[in-house]
Amino acid sequence: MRRTRDALAVALLLSLAGCGGGSDASPVSTSAAPTAPATSPAATTPQADAAGKAIAKQLAGRKFRATEAEGRTVVGERGLEIEFSEASLSAYAGCNHIVGGYYGIAGGRFDWTGDVSVTSMACVPGAVMEQEDWFQRFLGDQPKITLEGGELLTLAGSGVTAKFWALPRPEDTPKLVGTDWVLTSISSGGTASSLPAGLQPPTLRIAGSGEVALFTGCNRGRGIAADRGDTVEFGQISTTRRACGPPADTIERQVLGVIDGEVEVVITGKQLTLTKGREALVWTAR
Repeated sequence: MRRTRDALAVALLLSLAGCGGGSDASPVSTSAAPTAPATSPAATTPQADAAGKAIAKQLAGRKFRATEAEGRTVVGERGLEIEFSEASLSAYAGCNHIVGGYYGIAGGRFDWTGDVSVTSMACVPGAVMEQEDWFQRFLGDQPKITLEGGELLTLAGSGVTAKFWALPRPEDTPKLVGTDWVLTSISSGGTASSLPAGLQPPTLRIAGSGEVALFTGCNRGRGIAADRGDTVEFGQISTTRRACGPPADTIERQVLGVIDGEVEVVITGKQLTLTKGREALVWTAR
């Protein structure tokens, strides 16, 4: 491990000092944990080979999250997170954030060293503090690294193998307004069902002006909607009057039953869920 033991100890002590102050999880201060004398990035950036540079190029600007690991129990809703810039990173394991240092990838190993800062948060003692401790050591112990498809990052070392999945880039996450949505499933009373085979799937688009263009699986409709962030307010939807047999007529009734008045909005990745009461429509961005 190229990071000096004394330097890593300083970083860990600062992190633990921030975590032991009580149960209030509000930030207290930011502390610098120097791991080496301040030098230029060129002097502190670890060595990287051609394969390592190719991986680093794919990591830059991305955030990855692991919610489980072989050899360790991962706690907390967000688990373990690593966000990469061009040559530096920030990491999170449940309470404090560690930011800075430089990384390089050579011989299939991840090498992280340099100056870092650790936030000082008043964290609840216990599993989260222990997780922060071992995660910082894990990152500093030159774990083996692989990246599959630009989406699955695996780090392995010190008896731990952690698989980190890439989180959507902010620019990759579709917005409710201006996106063409295609219905993929319907949930009623907590039970989800796929669309019937052979049915032309319903589609939805809300323009920036608020105009709604809807295909119900049978008829086409137009109306007005107001995007309010966590909810969307639909006005009356006027549809054509084509007579449809089953299952299209059933799907149409379910779609129009949800797209009416105030509706809860949740966007996860490429998926949009519109919920009204116990009914929900799940759409995918096209």
